[in-house]
Amino acid sequence: MNQNQDSHVIYQELLTSSLNKLLKLLPKQMVSLKTLIDKSLEQIEQTKNDVNRFATNANKYFIIYKYCIDIKHNKITECCLYDLEKLISQNFIDGYSYDYLEFEKGKQKDRMLIDSIVESIISCTKLQDENLHYLIVKCIDALFKQQRLLISGETLLSTFKAYLHLYKLGMGSIKNSIKQAIKSVYDNSQVKVDMENMLNKGLSWNSFYDEPKEIEEVAISDGDIVEYVSITLRHMVDDVILYNERIKTGQANIPIASVPQAWEAEDIKYKNYIEVKVVENGITSGKFGWCILCRQPAPYFCKDTRVPVCSVPCKKKHFEMIENIKIMQSGQQSRNDDCQIIFKYLSSKANKDKNIKKEVCLDFILYIVESYPLHIQSLNFDENFINMICLNLKNKRTSTTTFKILLLLIFHARDLLQIQLEIIFDFVINKLPSDQTSAFLDFTLQLIEYPKLILELFTNHDCVIERKNVVQTLFEKVAQIAQGEQTNQDNCLIANSIIQKHLQQFIKLVQEEQNNSIAGYNSEQIEEQNHDQLKKMIKNIEHFDQA
Repeated sequence: MNQNQDSHVIYQELLTSSLNKLLKLLPKQMVSLKTLIDKSLEQIEQTKNDVNRFATNANKYFIIYKYCIDIKHNKITECCLYDLEKLISQNFIDGYSYDYLEFEKGKQKDRMLIDSIVESIISCTKLQDENLHYLIVKCIDALFKQQRLLISGETLLSTFKAYLHLYKLGMGSIKNSIKQAIKSVYDNSQVKVDMENMLNKGLSWNSFYDEPKEIEEVAISDGDIVEYVSITLRHMVDDVILYNERIKTGQANIPIASVPQAWEAEDIKYKNYIEVKVVENGITSGKFGWCILCRQPAPYFCKDTRVPVCSVPCKKKHFEMIENIKIMQSGQQSRNDDCQIIFKYLSSKANKDKNIKKEVCLDFILYIVESYPLHIQSLNFDENFINMICLNLKNKRTSTTTFKILLLLIFHARDLLQIQLEIIFDFVINKLPSDQTSAFLDFTLQLIEYPKLILELFTNHDCVIERKNVVQTLFEKVAQIAQGEQTNQDNCLIANSIIQKHLQQFIKLVQEEQNNSIAGYNSEQIEEQNHDQLKKMIKNIEHFDQA
Protein backbone atom coordinates (compact mmCIF):
# COMPACT_ATOMS: atom_id res chain seq x y z
CA MET A 1 0.00 0.00 0.00
CA ASN A 2 1.52 3.32 -1.05
CA GLN A 3 1.41 6.62 0.80
CA ASN A 4 -1.66 7.87 -1.09
CA GLN A 5 -3.56 4.71 -0.22
CA ASP A 6 -2.53 4.96 3.45
CA SER A 7 -3.72 8.55 3.58
CA HIS A 8 -6.96 7.63 1.82
CA VAL A 9 -7.66 4.83 4.32
CA ILE A 10 -7.06 7.15 7.30
CA TYR A 11 -9.27 9.77 5.67
CA GLN A 12 -12.17 7.36 5.17
CA GLU A 13 -11.91 5.79 8.62
CA LEU A 14 -11.67 9.13 10.41
CA LEU A 15 -14.50 10.75 8.48
CA THR A 16 -16.79 7.70 8.68
CA SER A 17 -16.27 7.35 12.43
CA SER A 18 -16.88 11.06 12.98
CA LEU A 19 -20.11 11.21 10.95
CA ASN A 20 -21.46 8.05 12.60
CA LYS A 21 -20.90 9.57 16.05
CA LEU A 22 -22.75 12.71 15.04
CA LEU A 23 -25.57 10.61 13.60
CA LYS A 24 -26.08 8.96 16.98
CA LEU A 25 -25.89 12.21 18.96
CA LEU A 26 -28.32 14.22 16.84
CA PRO A 27 -31.93 14.45 18.07
CA LYS A 28 -34.55 12.58 16.07
CA GLN A 29 -36.23 15.78 14.93
CA MET A 30 -33.09 16.81 12.99
CA VAL A 31 -34.29 14.82 9.96
CA SER A 32 -32.69 16.94 7.23
CA LEU A 33 -29.28 16.93 8.87
CA LYS A 34 -29.43 13.19 9.50
CA THR A 35 -30.34 12.62 5.84
CA LEU A 36 -27.39 14.75 4.77
CA ILE A 37 -25.03 12.68 6.93
CA ASP A 38 -26.45 9.42 5.56
CA LYS A 39 -25.86 10.56 1.98
CA SER A 40 -22.32 11.60 2.87
CA LEU A 41 -21.60 8.19 4.39
CA GLU A 42 -22.94 6.51 1.26
CA GLN A 43 -20.64 8.56 -0.93
CA ILE A 44 -17.62 7.76 1.25
CA GLU A 45 -18.50 4.06 1.09
CA GLN A 46 -18.81 4.18 -2.71
CA THR A 47 -15.25 5.48 -3.07
CA LYS A 48 -13.84 3.09 -0.48
CA ASN A 49 -12.74 0.43 -2.98
CA ASP A 50 -11.99 2.78 -5.84
CA VAL A 51 -8.22 2.42 -6.21
CA ASN A 52 -8.11 5.11 -8.89
CA ARG A 53 -9.40 7.77 -6.57
CA PHE A 54 -7.46 8.90 -3.54
CA ALA A 55 -9.23 12.18 -2.75
CA THR A 56 -8.63 13.20 0.85
CA ASN A 57 -10.20 16.65 0.86
CA ALA A 58 -13.04 16.92 3.37
CA ASN A 59 -13.74 20.63 2.87
CA LYS A 60 -17.10 19.84 1.27
CA TYR A 61 -18.22 17.98 4.41
CA PHE A 62 -17.58 20.93 6.73
CA ILE A 63 -21.17 22.07 6.25
CA ILE A 64 -22.24 19.10 8.40
CA TYR A 65 -20.00 20.21 11.27
CA LYS A 66 -21.20 23.80 10.93
CA TYR A 67 -24.86 22.78 11.22
CA CYS A 68 -24.05 20.58 14.20
CA ILE A 69 -22.11 23.37 15.94
CA ASP A 70 -24.99 25.79 15.33
CA ILE A 71 -27.23 23.56 17.47
CA LYS A 72 -25.21 24.80 20.51
CA HIS A 73 -25.41 21.47 22.31
CA ASN A 74 -22.33 20.85 24.45
CA LYS A 75 -21.98 17.14 23.71
CA ILE A 76 -22.50 17.55 19.95
CA THR A 77 -20.16 20.55 19.84
CA GLU A 78 -17.50 18.61 21.74
CA CYS A 79 -17.70 15.78 19.21
CA CYS A 80 -17.45 18.24 16.30
CA LEU A 81 -14.44 20.08 17.70
CA TYR A 82 -12.65 16.87 18.64
CA ASP A 83 -12.99 15.43 15.14
CA LEU A 84 -12.36 18.74 13.38
CA GLU A 85 -9.02 19.02 15.15
CA LYS A 86 -8.06 15.58 13.83
CA LEU A 87 -9.21 16.36 10.29
CA ILE A 88 -7.37 19.68 10.28
CA SER A 89 -4.19 18.15 11.72
CA GLN A 90 -4.20 15.55 8.94
CA ASN A 91 -4.75 18.32 6.33
CA PHE A 92 -8.06 16.72 5.31
CA ILE A 93 -9.78 20.05 6.07
CA ASP A 94 -7.80 23.19 5.27
CA GLY A 95 -10.43 25.70 4.09
CA TYR A 96 -8.63 26.17 0.79
CA SER A 97 -11.72 26.65 -1.39
CA TYR A 98 -14.41 29.24 -1.92
CA ASP A 99 -16.95 29.61 0.86
CA TYR A 100 -19.92 27.72 -0.54
CA LEU A 101 -21.76 28.27 2.76
CA GLU A 102 -21.91 32.04 2.40
CA PHE A 103 -22.07 32.24 -1.39
CA GLU A 104 -25.70 31.16 -1.54
CA LYS A 105 -26.62 33.94 0.89
CA GLY A 106 -25.19 36.53 -1.48
CA LYS A 107 -22.36 37.47 0.87
CA GLN A 108 -18.74 38.23 -0.07
CA LYS A 109 -18.15 36.19 -3.18
CA ASP A 110 -14.39 36.29 -2.59
CA ARG A 111 -14.74 34.83 0.89
CA MET A 112 -12.90 31.57 1.55
CA LEU A 113 -14.09 28.51 3.42
CA ILE A 114 -11.37 29.03 6.05
CA ASP A 115 -13.29 32.13 7.17
CA SER A 116 -16.42 30.08 7.91
CA ILE A 117 -14.38 27.35 9.61
CA VAL A 118 -12.74 29.82 12.00
CA GLU A 119 -16.04 31.63 12.54
CA SER A 120 -17.81 28.40 13.54
CA ILE A 121 -15.00 27.30 15.85
CA ILE A 122 -14.81 30.70 17.57
CA SER A 123 -18.59 30.79 18.07
CA CYS A 124 -18.17 27.90 20.52
CA THR A 125 -16.49 30.26 23.02
CA LYS A 126 -20.00 31.35 24.05
CA LEU A 127 -20.57 27.94 25.61
CA GLN A 128 -19.40 27.87 29.22
CA ASP A 129 -17.42 24.66 29.21
CA GLU A 130 -13.67 24.49 29.91
CA ASN A 131 -13.27 21.29 27.93
CA LEU A 132 -14.85 22.96 24.89
CA HIS A 133 -12.53 25.93 25.27
CA TYR A 134 -9.57 23.57 25.32
CA LEU A 135 -10.78 21.93 22.09
CA ILE A 136 -11.31 25.35 20.46
CA VAL A 137 -7.68 26.23 21.11
CA LYS A 138 -6.52 22.88 19.71
CA CYS A 139 -8.52 23.43 16.51
CA ILE A 140 -7.16 26.94 15.96
CA ASP A 141 -3.64 25.76 16.76
CA ALA A 142 -3.99 23.06 14.11
CA LEU A 143 -5.03 25.67 11.52
CA PHE A 144 -1.97 27.80 12.28
CA LYS A 145 0.32 24.77 12.04
CA GLN A 146 -0.80 23.87 8.53
CA GLN A 147 1.76 24.25 5.78
CA ARG A 148 -0.56 26.54 3.82
CA LEU A 149 -1.63 29.28 6.23
CA LEU A 150 -4.86 30.88 5.02
CA ILE A 151 -6.12 32.75 8.09
CA SER A 152 -5.88 36.42 7.17
CA GLY A 153 -7.45 39.86 7.54
CA GLU A 154 -10.58 40.14 9.67
CA THR A 155 -10.59 36.41 10.32
CA LEU A 156 -7.09 36.66 11.78
CA LEU A 157 -8.19 39.53 14.00
CA SER A 158 -11.21 37.52 15.21
CA THR A 159 -8.90 34.63 16.05
CA PHE A 160 -6.69 36.77 18.28
CA LYS A 161 -9.75 38.29 19.95
CA ALA A 162 -10.93 34.76 20.76
CA TYR A 163 -7.50 33.80 22.06
CA LEU A 164 -7.39 36.75 24.46
CA HIS A 165 -11.01 36.19 25.50
CA LEU A 166 -10.14 32.64 26.54
CA TYR A 167 -7.04 33.93 28.32
CA LYS A 168 -9.24 36.31 30.28
CA LEU A 169 -11.42 33.35 31.29
CA GLY A 170 -8.40 31.77 32.96
CA MET A 171 -6.67 29.70 30.28
CA GLY A 172 -3.09 30.66 31.14
CA SER A 173 -1.66 27.92 28.95
CA ILE A 174 -3.05 29.66 25.86
CA LYS A 175 -0.02 31.99 25.81
CA ASN A 176 2.00 29.34 23.98
CA SER A 177 -0.74 29.05 21.37
CA ILE A 178 -0.80 32.80 20.80
CA LYS A 179 2.97 32.91 20.41
CA GLN A 180 2.84 30.05 17.90
CA ALA A 181 0.12 31.87 15.94
CA ILE A 182 2.21 35.06 15.85
CA LYS A 183 5.22 33.07 14.69
CA SER A 184 3.19 31.37 11.94
CA VAL A 185 1.88 34.67 10.58
CA TYR A 186 5.24 36.44 10.67
CA ASP A 187 7.12 33.48 9.23
CA ASN A 188 4.62 32.89 6.48
CA SER A 189 5.72 34.75 3.38
CA GLN A 190 5.93 31.93 0.85
CA VAL A 191 2.26 31.41 0.00
CA LYS A 192 1.32 33.03 -3.30
CA VAL A 193 -2.28 32.56 -4.30
CA ASP A 194 -4.12 33.86 -7.35
CA MET A 195 -7.15 35.37 -5.61
CA GLU A 196 -8.56 36.57 -8.92
CA ASN A 197 -9.43 33.03 -10.01
CA MET A 198 -12.12 32.64 -7.34
CA LEU A 199 -15.10 30.72 -8.65
CA ASN A 200 -18.18 32.64 -9.71
CA LYS A 201 -20.66 29.86 -9.01
CA GLY A 202 -21.78 28.49 -5.66
CA LEU A 203 -22.88 24.99 -4.84
CA SER A 204 -26.60 24.37 -4.76
CA TRP A 205 -28.10 21.95 -2.23
CA ASN A 206 -28.53 19.30 -4.89
CA SER A 207 -24.94 19.54 -6.09
CA PHE A 208 -23.50 19.68 -2.60
CA TYR A 209 -21.55 16.49 -3.03
CA ASP A 210 -19.54 17.84 -5.95
CA GLU A 211 -15.98 18.61 -4.95
CA PRO A 212 -15.57 22.40 -4.57
CA LYS A 213 -12.95 23.62 -7.00
CA GLU A 214 -9.91 24.98 -5.26
CA ILE A 215 -8.23 28.26 -5.93
CA GLU A 216 -5.38 28.03 -8.34
CA GLU A 217 -2.03 28.17 -6.60
CA VAL A 218 0.61 30.13 -8.43
CA ALA A 219 4.11 28.92 -7.66
CA ILE A 220 6.43 31.88 -8.02
CA SER A 221 10.10 31.71 -7.10
CA ASP A 222 13.00 34.12 -7.17
CA GLY A 223 14.11 32.37 -10.35
CA ASP A 224 10.91 33.50 -12.11
CA ILE A 225 11.63 37.09 -11.21
CA VAL A 226 15.24 36.79 -12.35
CA GLU A 227 14.02 35.32 -15.65
CA TYR A 228 11.60 38.19 -16.19
CA VAL A 229 14.27 40.79 -15.42
CA SER A 230 16.62 38.98 -17.80
CA ILE A 231 14.23 39.03 -20.77
CA THR A 232 13.37 42.67 -20.06
CA LEU A 233 17.04 43.69 -20.10
CA ARG A 234 17.55 41.70 -23.28
CA HIS A 235 14.61 43.52 -24.85
CA MET A 236 16.19 46.85 -23.90
CA VAL A 237 19.40 45.79 -25.67
CA ASP A 238 17.31 44.88 -28.74
CA ASP A 239 15.82 48.37 -28.75
CA VAL A 240 19.31 49.86 -28.70
CA ILE A 241 20.35 47.67 -31.65
CA LEU A 242 17.28 48.72 -33.64
CA TYR A 243 17.81 52.38 -32.80
CA ASN A 244 21.46 52.31 -33.88
CA GLU A 245 20.51 50.58 -37.14
CA ARG A 246 17.88 53.22 -37.85
CA ILE A 247 20.45 55.95 -37.31
CA LYS A 248 22.84 54.24 -39.76
CA THR A 249 20.18 53.93 -42.47
CA GLY A 250 18.81 57.43 -42.00
CA GLN A 251 15.41 56.16 -40.84
CA ALA A 252 15.47 57.56 -37.31
CA ASN A 253 12.00 59.04 -37.82
CA ILE A 254 10.32 55.64 -38.20
CA PRO A 255 8.51 54.81 -34.91
CA ILE A 256 9.39 51.11 -34.80
CA ALA A 257 7.97 50.25 -31.37
CA SER A 258 4.66 52.09 -31.52
CA VAL A 259 1.10 51.38 -32.58
CA PRO A 260 -0.47 53.85 -35.03
CA GLN A 261 -3.62 55.71 -34.20
CA ALA A 262 -6.74 54.64 -36.10
CA TRP A 263 -6.49 57.58 -38.50
CA GLU A 264 -2.78 56.90 -39.14
CA ALA A 265 -3.11 53.18 -39.86
CA GLU A 266 -2.22 53.67 -43.54
CA ASP A 267 0.60 56.13 -42.96
CA ILE A 268 3.69 55.03 -44.87
CA LYS A 269 5.98 55.53 -41.90
CA TYR A 270 4.21 52.68 -40.15
CA LYS A 271 4.56 50.44 -43.18
CA ASN A 272 8.32 50.64 -43.59
CA TYR A 273 10.65 48.91 -41.21
CA ILE A 274 14.27 47.88 -41.16
CA GLU A 275 15.72 44.41 -40.88
CA VAL A 276 18.57 43.67 -38.51
CA LYS A 277 20.43 40.45 -37.76
CA VAL A 278 21.38 39.96 -34.16
CA VAL A 279 24.81 38.44 -33.57
CA GLU A 280 23.81 35.79 -31.01
CA ASN A 281 21.68 33.64 -33.35
CA GLY A 282 21.48 35.42 -36.69
CA ILE A 283 17.68 35.73 -36.70
CA THR A 284 16.44 38.67 -38.74
CA SER A 285 14.26 41.15 -36.89
CA GLY A 286 10.58 41.51 -37.70
CA LYS A 287 8.50 44.65 -38.02
CA PHE A 288 8.81 45.37 -34.31
CA GLY A 289 12.13 43.66 -33.66
CA TRP A 290 12.36 40.31 -31.89
CA CYS A 291 9.77 38.57 -29.72
CA ILE A 292 10.45 39.35 -26.08
CA LEU A 293 10.13 35.66 -25.15
CA CYS A 294 11.22 33.33 -27.96
CA ARG A 295 13.44 35.78 -29.91
CA GLN A 296 11.71 35.03 -33.23
CA PRO A 297 10.88 37.92 -35.63
CA ALA A 298 8.09 39.99 -34.07
CA PRO A 299 5.40 41.10 -36.55
CA TYR A 300 3.07 42.20 -33.71
CA PHE A 301 3.19 44.73 -30.90
CA CYS A 302 1.24 44.07 -27.67
CA LYS A 303 -0.70 47.19 -26.77
CA ASP A 304 -1.22 45.96 -23.18
CA THR A 305 2.38 45.29 -22.21
CA ARG A 306 4.01 47.49 -24.89
CA VAL A 307 6.45 44.83 -26.11
CA PRO A 308 7.01 43.05 -29.46
CA VAL A 309 5.63 39.51 -29.76
CA CYS A 310 5.56 36.88 -32.49
CA SER A 311 2.26 35.17 -31.66
CA VAL A 312 -0.74 35.09 -29.34
CA PRO A 313 0.74 32.28 -27.14
CA CYS A 314 3.87 34.36 -26.49
CA LYS A 315 1.73 37.37 -25.69
CA LYS A 316 -0.33 35.35 -23.20
CA LYS A 317 2.75 33.82 -21.59
CA HIS A 318 4.38 37.22 -21.12
CA PHE A 319 1.17 38.61 -19.69
CA GLU A 320 0.93 35.67 -17.27
CA MET A 321 4.49 36.27 -16.08
CA ILE A 322 3.61 39.86 -15.22
CA GLU A 323 0.36 38.88 -13.50
CA ASN A 324 2.06 36.15 -11.46
CA ILE A 325 4.66 38.58 -10.17
CA LYS A 326 1.88 41.02 -9.27
CA ILE A 327 0.09 38.24 -7.41
CA MET A 328 3.23 37.40 -5.50
CA GLN A 329 3.68 41.05 -4.54
CA SER A 330 0.03 41.41 -3.50
CA GLY A 331 0.29 38.19 -1.50
CA GLN A 332 3.37 39.51 0.27
CA GLN A 333 1.59 42.80 0.94
CA SER A 334 -1.34 40.87 2.38
CA ARG A 335 1.01 39.04 4.74
CA ASN A 336 2.59 42.34 5.78
CA ASP A 337 -0.89 43.70 6.46
CA ASP A 338 -1.61 40.68 8.66
CA CYS A 339 1.54 41.39 10.66
CA GLN A 340 0.40 44.97 11.18
CA ILE A 341 -3.08 43.81 12.19
CA ILE A 342 -1.59 41.69 14.98
CA PHE A 343 0.79 44.40 16.18
CA LYS A 344 -1.87 47.13 16.20
CA TYR A 345 -4.38 44.92 17.99
CA LEU A 346 -1.90 43.97 20.71
CA SER A 347 -0.89 47.62 21.09
CA SER A 348 -4.52 48.71 21.45
CA LYS A 349 -5.12 46.11 24.17
CA ALA A 350 -1.97 47.21 26.01
CA ASN A 351 -3.09 50.86 25.76
CA LYS A 352 -5.73 50.58 28.46
CA ASP A 353 -5.32 51.63 32.06
CA LYS A 354 -7.13 48.64 33.55
CA ASN A 355 -6.91 45.56 31.42
CA ILE A 356 -6.07 42.06 32.56
CA LYS A 357 -4.67 41.34 29.08
CA LYS A 358 -2.19 44.23 28.91
CA GLU A 359 0.73 42.37 30.49
CA VAL A 360 0.46 39.39 28.17
CA CYS A 361 -0.01 41.74 25.20
CA LEU A 362 3.21 43.55 26.10
CA ASP A 363 4.99 40.20 26.31
CA PHE A 364 3.86 39.41 22.77
CA ILE A 365 4.85 42.87 21.49
CA LEU A 366 8.29 42.30 23.01
CA TYR A 367 8.45 38.91 21.28
CA ILE A 368 7.59 40.49 17.90
CA VAL A 369 10.06 43.36 18.26
CA GLU A 370 12.78 40.99 19.42
CA SER A 371 12.21 38.22 16.86
CA TYR A 372 11.13 40.19 13.77
CA PRO A 373 13.01 43.52 13.69
CA LEU A 374 12.58 43.88 9.92
CA HIS A 375 8.79 43.80 10.15
CA ILE A 376 8.58 46.63 12.68
CA GLN A 377 10.32 48.94 10.21
CA SER A 378 7.13 48.98 8.13
CA LEU A 379 4.91 50.02 11.05
CA ASN A 380 3.32 53.40 11.61
CA PHE A 381 4.11 54.48 15.17
CA ASP A 382 1.20 56.83 15.76
CA GLU A 383 0.04 58.76 18.82
CA ASN A 384 -1.75 55.71 20.24
CA PHE A 385 1.50 53.76 20.23
CA ILE A 386 3.32 56.56 22.09
CA ASN A 387 0.50 56.69 24.65
CA MET A 388 0.75 52.92 25.09
CA ILE A 389 4.49 53.14 25.81
CA CYS A 390 4.12 56.04 28.25
CA LEU A 391 1.13 54.47 30.01
CA ASN A 392 2.97 51.23 30.67
CA LEU A 393 6.19 52.95 31.73
CA LYS A 394 4.24 54.39 34.68
CA ASN A 395 2.97 50.99 35.77
CA LYS A 396 5.37 49.09 38.02
CA ARG A 397 4.10 45.73 36.72
CA THR A 398 4.72 46.61 33.09
CA SER A 399 7.58 49.13 33.13
CA THR A 400 10.39 46.56 32.83
CA THR A 401 8.87 44.93 29.74
CA THR A 402 8.07 48.33 28.22
CA PHE A 403 11.63 49.57 28.69
CA LYS A 404 12.85 46.42 26.90
CA ILE A 405 10.49 47.17 24.00
CA LEU A 406 11.72 50.78 23.88
CA LEU A 407 15.34 49.64 23.87
CA LEU A 408 14.77 47.28 20.93
CA LEU A 409 12.86 49.97 19.02
CA ILE A 410 15.83 52.31 19.44
CA PHE A 411 18.10 49.61 18.06
CA HIS A 412 15.99 48.65 15.06
CA ALA A 413 13.65 51.53 14.21
CA ARG A 414 15.23 54.75 15.51
CA ASP A 415 15.07 56.33 12.05
CA LEU A 416 11.28 55.97 12.13
CA LEU A 417 10.98 57.26 15.70
CA GLN A 418 12.67 60.65 15.56
CA ILE A 419 9.89 62.75 17.09
CA GLN A 420 8.35 59.83 18.99
CA LEU A 421 11.62 59.20 20.84
CA GLU A 422 11.78 62.83 21.93
CA ILE A 423 8.25 62.63 23.34
CA ILE A 424 8.93 59.34 25.13
CA PHE A 425 12.27 60.53 26.57
CA ASP A 426 10.63 63.76 27.74
CA PHE A 427 8.04 61.65 29.57
CA VAL A 428 10.74 59.42 31.08
CA ILE A 429 12.76 62.40 32.35
CA ASN A 430 9.91 64.54 33.69
CA LYS A 431 6.94 62.28 34.45
CA LEU A 432 8.31 58.84 35.30
CA PRO A 433 7.26 57.86 38.85
CA SER A 434 10.08 57.53 41.38
CA ASP A 435 9.26 53.86 41.99
CA GLN A 436 10.29 53.13 38.37
CA THR A 437 13.85 54.37 38.90
CA SER A 438 15.33 50.87 38.98
CA ALA A 439 13.73 49.97 35.64
CA PHE A 440 14.97 53.25 34.14
CA LEU A 441 18.53 52.63 35.32
CA ASP A 442 18.46 49.10 33.97
CA PHE A 443 17.32 50.50 30.61
CA THR A 444 20.14 53.08 30.61
CA LEU A 445 22.68 50.46 31.65
CA GLN A 446 21.78 48.35 28.61
CA LEU A 447 21.74 51.38 26.31
CA ILE A 448 25.28 52.49 27.17
CA GLU A 449 26.58 49.10 26.06
CA TYR A 450 26.37 50.63 22.57
CA PRO A 451 28.36 53.90 22.71
CA LYS A 452 28.17 54.42 18.94
CA LEU A 453 24.39 54.26 19.15
CA ILE A 454 24.39 56.93 21.86
CA LEU A 455 26.70 59.05 19.73
CA GLU A 456 24.30 58.66 16.80
CA LEU A 457 21.33 59.72 18.96
CA PHE A 458 23.33 62.70 20.19
CA THR A 459 24.19 63.70 16.61
CA ASN A 460 20.65 63.31 15.24
CA HIS A 461 18.83 64.96 18.16
CA ASP A 462 20.96 67.03 20.54
CA CYS A 463 23.08 68.53 17.74
CA VAL A 464 20.09 69.51 15.58
CA ILE A 465 18.56 72.91 16.30
CA GLU A 466 14.97 71.92 15.50
CA ARG A 467 15.08 68.86 17.75
CA LYS A 468 14.99 68.32 21.49
CA ASN A 469 17.91 67.00 23.49
CA VAL A 470 17.70 63.27 24.13
CA VAL A 471 21.10 62.09 25.32
CA GLN A 472 21.75 65.17 27.45
CA THR A 473 18.46 64.92 29.32
CA LEU A 474 18.96 61.18 29.75
CA PHE A 475 22.28 61.58 31.54
CA GLU A 476 21.06 64.59 33.49
CA LYS A 477 18.41 62.29 34.92
CA VAL A 478 21.08 59.71 35.77
CA ALA A 479 23.21 62.44 37.37
CA GLN A 480 20.31 63.53 39.57
CA ILE A 481 19.89 59.97 40.79
CA ALA A 482 23.65 59.65 41.37
CA GLN A 483 23.66 62.82 43.51
CA GLY A 484 21.26 61.24 45.96
CA GLU A 485 18.04 62.93 44.94
CA GLN A 486 16.43 59.47 45.00
CA THR A 487 15.86 57.80 48.37
CA ASN A 488 17.19 54.38 47.35
CA GLN A 489 20.94 54.22 47.99
CA ASP A 490 21.35 51.27 45.63
CA ASN A 491 20.02 53.38 42.78
CA CYS A 492 22.62 56.06 43.57
CA LEU A 493 25.42 53.50 43.28
CA ILE A 494 24.04 52.14 40.01
CA ALA A 495 23.71 55.66 38.59
CA ASN A 496 27.32 56.46 39.49
CA SER A 497 28.53 53.26 37.85
CA ILE A 498 26.54 54.15 34.70
CA ILE A 499 28.20 57.58 34.48
CA GLN A 500 31.68 56.15 35.01
CA LYS A 501 31.14 53.36 32.51
CA HIS A 502 29.73 55.75 29.92
CA LEU A 503 32.70 58.11 30.29
CA GLN A 504 35.16 55.23 29.93
CA GLN A 505 33.39 53.94 26.83
CA PHE A 506 33.19 57.42 25.32
CA ILE A 507 36.92 58.01 25.88
CA LYS A 508 37.67 54.61 24.33
CA LEU A 509 35.43 55.43 21.35
CA VAL A 510 37.19 58.76 20.77
CA GLN A 511 40.59 57.07 20.98
CA GLU A 512 39.52 54.44 18.43
CA GLU A 513 38.31 57.12 16.03
CA GLN A 514 41.55 59.02 16.51
CA ASN A 515 43.63 55.90 15.85
CA ASN A 516 41.58 55.16 12.74
CA SER A 517 42.19 58.70 11.49
CA ILE A 518 45.93 58.40 12.13
CA ALA A 519 46.03 55.00 10.46
CA GLY A 520 44.19 56.43 7.49
CA TYR A 521 46.60 59.37 7.32
CA ASN A 522 49.62 57.05 7.58
CA SER A 523 48.28 54.79 4.86
CA GLU A 524 47.89 57.81 2.59
CA GLN A 525 51.48 58.82 3.33
CA ILE A 526 52.75 55.30 2.61
CA GLU A 527 50.79 55.17 -0.63
CA GLU A 528 52.21 58.55 -1.67
CA GLN A 529 55.76 57.40 -0.87
CA ASN A 530 55.26 54.21 -2.88
CA HIS A 531 53.97 56.26 -5.78
CA ASP A 532 57.08 58.49 -5.70
CA GLN A 533 59.36 55.46 -5.59
CA LEU A 534 57.55 53.96 -8.58
CA LYS A 535 58.08 57.15 -10.58
CA LYS A 536 61.80 57.08 -9.78
CA MET A 537 62.05 53.44 -10.90
CA ILE A 538 60.33 54.25 -14.22
CA LYS A 539 62.72 57.14 -14.84
CA ASN A 540 65.72 54.90 -14.12
CA ILE A 541 64.43 52.26 -16.55
CA GLU A 542 63.87 54.87 -19.26
CA HIS A 543 67.38 56.25 -18.68
CA PHE A 544 68.81 52.72 -18.91
CA ASP A 545 66.99 52.10 -22.21
CA GLN A 546 68.32 55.32 -23.68
CA ALA A 547 71.84 54.40 -22.65
